[in-house]
Amino acid sequence: MISIALVSIGLWCLIWIQGEYSAFKTESVSLRAEFIKSQKKMLKSEVTNVVKYIEYMKVQSELEMKLSLKEHVYNAHRIALNIYRQNKGTKTPVEIETMIKDALRPIRFNAGRGYYFAVSMEGVEQLYPVKPEFEGKNLVNLQDSKGNFVIQDEINIITKSGEGFVKHYWSKPEENSAELFPKISFVKHFKPLDWYFGAGGYIDDAKKQSQNDVLKRISDLRFGTEGYFFGSTYQGGSLFSNGKITRDSGNIWDLTDPAGVKIIQEQKKAVENSEGGFVDYSWKKLNTSTPSPKISFVLGIPEWEWIIGAGVYLDSIEKIILENKTSLNTELKKKVSRSVLILAVLLCLVYFWSKRISSQIQKSVETFSSFLKKASTDSIAINPEDLQLKEFRDIAVSTNKMLEDRRQAEEALRISQNEMRTILDAMVESIVLIDRRGVVIAGNRMLFERLQTTKKDLIGHCIYDFFPPEVAGLRKQKYEMVFKTGNHVNFEDEREGIIFEQIVCPIFGDGNTAKKIVIFARDITEHLKLKAQLQQAQKMEAIGTLAGGIAHDFNNVLFPILGHADMLLADIPEDSSFQDGLNEIYTSALRAKALVRQILTFSRQGTTELILMKMQPVVKEVLKLIRSTIPTTIDIRQDIRSDCGIIKADPTKIHQVAMNLATNAFHAMEDIGGELKVSLREIQLDQYDIISPDMEPGAYACLTVSDTGTGMDKNITQKIFDPFFTTKEQGKGTGMGLSVVHGIVKSMGGAIHVYSEPGKGSKFHVYFPVEKGFSNEKPSLIKKSIQKGTERILLVDDEVAILTMGKQMLERLGYQVASRTSSIEALEAFRAKPDKFDLVITDMAMPNMSGDKLSAELIKI
Repeated sequence: MISIALVSIGLWCLIWIQGEYSAFKTESVSLRAEFIKSQKKMLKSEVTNVVKYIEYMKVQSELEMKLSLKEHVYNAHRIALNIYRQNKGTKTPVEIETMIKDALRPIRFNAGRGYYFAVSMEGVEQLYPVKPEFEGKNLVNLQDSKGNFVIQDEINIITKSGEGFVKHYWSKPEENSAELFPKISFVKHFKPLDWYFGAGGYIDDAKKQSQNDVLKRISDLRFGTEGYFFGSTYQGGSLFSNGKITRDSGNIWDLTDPAGVKIIQEQKKAVENSEGGFVDYSWKKLNTSTPSPKISFVLGIPEWEWIIGAGVYLDSIEKIILENKTSLNTELKKKVSRSVLILAVLLCLVYFWSKRISSQIQKSVETFSSFLKKASTDSIAINPEDLQLKEFRDIAVSTNKMLEDRRQAEEALRISQNEMRTILDAMVESIVLIDRRGVVIAGNRMLFERLQTTKKDLIGHCIYDFFPPEVAGLRKQKYEMVFKTGNHVNFEDEREGIIFEQIVCPIFGDGNTAKKIVIFARDITEHLKLKAQLQQAQKMEAIGTLAGGIAHDFNNVLFPILGHADMLLADIPEDSSFQDGLNEIYTSALRAKALVRQILTFSRQGTTELILMKMQPVVKEVLKLIRSTIPTTIDIRQDIRSDCGIIKADPTKIHQVAMNLATNAFHAMEDIGGELKVSLREIQLDQYDIISPDMEPGAYACLTVSDTGTGMDKNITQKIFDPFFTTKEQGKGTGMGLSVVHGIVKSMGGAIHVYSEPGKGSKFHVYFPVEKGFSNEKPSLIKKSIQKGTERILLVDDEVAILTMGKQMLERLGYQVASRTSSIEALEAFRAKPDKFDLVITDMAMPNMSGDKLSAELIKI
């Protein structure tokens, strides 16, 4: 054993050392690869971010130039408009034209390069400060450097849109006359004189300014401990490097590293790929004269012919690898020396200890063998103290425990059987175990009670003998199906008016054949009743959701009809022949609006203000109103109790509930006459009296409306709260009355119950929960007049009709309104000029971006 241990440990040490060196080499290669990979990823990310910033500034330069030109032209338009309005009645048109020209001629902007020009819609130059000799001449055939008709293009834009941008090509006065530079102008129509004003600027000027701003920003950027950015042109012109702007400092096209790599030329090849590329070369670090390996990533900006890049040195990873190798060698030497010393000591201990343990094992085996022979016939336990070795003592303890566990298991089985019997007897389900012949093997207490028999009279007898023939036949058929298929079966049957749910499960013997079955029978009569009530509640909720959706869409149709009719009524004279027709349109739209409000009330989507109130005044007001509208053949009797408590509700909705119920009662007795009874009292409902799962026990104000009319059968009673269901003839009802009442009552935490029989009238009970300990104080209303103003409003709605009408209404109040049908367009308009608007009014539900999300984006800006 000692020889085998020596050889094994020696081989293990060799394999271990070899493995450590192999792992070191693999780790070094991986470390280099991961370092280069991470550096490349970092370089690409840093350079990409810089290029994205340059692209953003490039786009912004032209956009800012356009916005600046537009704002300047708008200022010129405002100046001219003010001069025109102030002198319109006192000076001749020629004098006004001269005043406008004199006001705009000296104005300069954009570092003195910008100026205003004005042209009539016939093409006659009216104002041209840089070349006054053109003023008064018709330049409609004026062409730019590429042959485009400048004045005609500007007139076309004014004719189509009233304003816009025009792009032409001109040579700069201070530049080579043969080189063409794109120039953008913005023009806007001035209606009083049928002129248009304009201002322009060279795109190249904006481009140069943007490039200078970009170089100032990116030249100072750093990353990591020593990383910086550099840039050059496609032709080798230096732009910036290491925090210094080197533009126009010289050409570095032939810049070469010690290995002969043409650095700038290789970078030019790399940026021919639109996604950029990496360039490997050697270069001196900032504080050394020795070249080090370096990798750079470069991206091109084709429009400016710029190369933007950044690089890192790769020699830092080699220092880390060399340090790891030295540390590994030192650690290996220490571990090998320590292992040899420990091995020698352990081998000596193993030799002497094995001699001693051998004799102890022999004695313990003899003692344990003797015990096992006795334990096979006698119930005895071994004394662990008689054994010298711990392992044998543990075995002895385990053996003793095994014998004790067997005794406890037998006792636990007896207790478990008793507990299971108690549980089965406590269950509300009837449980029975039968064999293939239907003979009862076992059953629980509930089974004996339901069959009204005893355990002695049931066990061992056929289960089918205890049921009527029709019930026994169905159950026997289902039970035999379980024996035949081996699958569970669930079914329902009825016995003596009670509905039972049967769950039949097979119990398998050897193989896949069911030898017995266990049957669980549960009384589900009450459960089915509650299920039907729940389905009715879900049906009403679904109908309410559908009605609410239709009402919202209908509101969008009614909104512009009401608004435009209202504005037309205000605009036309009172003696106009259109007055009556518009009044009919407006009145009909208001009726439709009232119907929409009823639908929203039914679907619980209407806005309702709940206050603490007493119902007595509202109910009395309804009775006073209904008395004057129904014939005297109908007698009204009331019992309005003054002690009925305070409820939390909307008085208007309570009025609507009472009026609907009273009107329905009148219609039921309209032809035959009768008696209308209305009562209001406070009652107490306990848990057995509540009529809806949503109600809680407590005090309720009960409004009862009954009639002695025609009454309803059970089928009609189940449908009366459905929207648009009515038994009345056309013209007497929309079918929304009781559905609205149902929605109002449910929204206020109440419930409604109806009892009716054909020929005996109907009785409606409406319950509202009573609030205890509160007074019924109504908040005072403060009336305010509509305030007009001149502020600027951004109006956003995806419905064009609503947007048009809203814009007209706001403009009638004096506001300046900009409208958008898209939330995305509204956001862009606001982002371009946030201080242009004093208020934003936005629809809530819109495609692409909802109103609340649009508001959040505006607040960010």
